[in-house]
Amino acid sequence: MSNPLAGAVNRLPSAVRGLSAAALATAVATGLLSGCSSEPDRAYKTPASLCGTKVPAESLEPFLPAGEQVTVKEDRPFDGEARCTVQVDGKQVFVASLEWRERRGGIFQFFGLNRGMKDGGTTKGDDDLMYTERGAVSRLSGCTPPKEDQTLYASLEALADDVGDAEAMKRLASAYTEQARSSDLCRGQG
Repeated sequence: MSNPLAGAVNRLPSAVRGLSAAALATAVATGLLSGCSSEPDRAYKTPASLCGTKVPAESLEPFLPAGEQVTVKEDRPFDGEARCTVQVDGKQVFVASLEWRERRGGIFQFFGLNRGMKDGGTTKGDDDLMYTERGAVSRLSGCTPPKEDQTLYASLEALADDVGDAEAMKRLASAYTEQARSSDLCRGQG
């Protein structure tokens, strides 16, 4: 009976045929390890909420850098605005905010105010949600405005270096917008 592997070695590139088993194993292990080293080293757990607004941790994770400790802090700098900052090792790396604005100007009025939108590459979306790989702005429908002719907008900004993923930002912004509809600010109680 003939060996089905006979001649298979001869079909390998000559550089591979000349390697010893140990050298080949080392080359394979090095390749596998180098593929793993691109993942950020996070000692902290990615938050599943931004100041009470639930978000999928796997959608927030691409915007957070490596580090030891994560801190999430809410601030209300003005009436009708809620801002949530995420810090990693004391450095601000992500901001999510909800803010009442006049309807006119629509979603575009936030475009220049959101660093993630300005610095995030190509803008995608529509009149309800616009996003880049580093930021998003969305309009929340169905909210109770404190004043006539106002709309509640959400803004997400990734501030850390070397982060960005347009599809993850779209998922995060969609989830944040949906969950923010049940916030006190949207219900006219904040």
